[in-house]
Amino acid sequence: MHRARVRLLLSTKSSCRNETVNLKMEMVVAFVLATLVIGFMCLSPGFAQTAVTEEIGNASTTGIESIGNGVRGNYARASNITVNYTGVITKVGVNVATPVGNIMTAIYADSSGSPGALLAYSNSTPAVSGWNDLTLNSPVSVTAGTTYWLGFNNDDDNLDTYRDANGTHVYVSQTYGSFPDPFGTPAGTRPFTQHMRVTYASTPPPVPIPEGFNIGFMILLSSIAVTISIQYLRKRPKLDTYAEQ
Repeated sequence: MHRARVRLLLSTKSSCRNETVNLKMEMVVAFVLATLVIGFMCLSPGFAQTAVTEEIGNASTTGIESIGNGVRGNYARASNITVNYTGVITKVGVNVATPVGNIMTAIYADSSGSPGALLAYSNSTPAVSGWNDLTLNSPVSVTAGTTYWLGFNNDDDNLDTYRDANGTHVYVSQTYGSFPDPFGTPAGTRPFTQHMRVTYASTPPPVPIPEGFNIGFMILLSSIAVTISIQYLRKRPKLDTYAEQ
């Protein structure tokens, strides 16, 4: 009877410890899986990265914008921007104060401090009040820290845009409906920056990230998960063994 009780007690104790070990193992597995899933979601372009815009002549930082008496039509105008992201630009927009006629936008490469080769342009569209973000005919890959030029052309002298007195823009004569390629020698320079912006596809990160960061971060997460798993397993309680008396 005594031996039966001891065997029963030891069996019960062993069973409880088995359940404890199994529970800890399940917790470890769940932790590892959760760590890897969260890491993947955070690094996935569709989950962690959203469309980003960058502006030049930002109205919110320059106070009241100076509105002129209209932007003369049939001129290609361009203001420079040094981008902060490495990614793909899909739209170039201009902030219109007085929408009259039609407008189209473009992006140029820099050539020794002036607009150079035409990289992409939008179709013509009726101007609207506020931001006119026009889709480019071809997405443009850009590199952080590089200067580009944002351009637009309009067909009505009564259209007016918002502008920033800090900066300049250049212009050349160009019949509406197309952009010069290359931009050519500017016919003149105006002492203000047009209020324009670019829109990126969902691929650029919210802040510049060094190449290889994503892979390194995943390796770090995996290493942490494995290390914690090993520590749990090393500290797990050992099953009791007994000999029948």
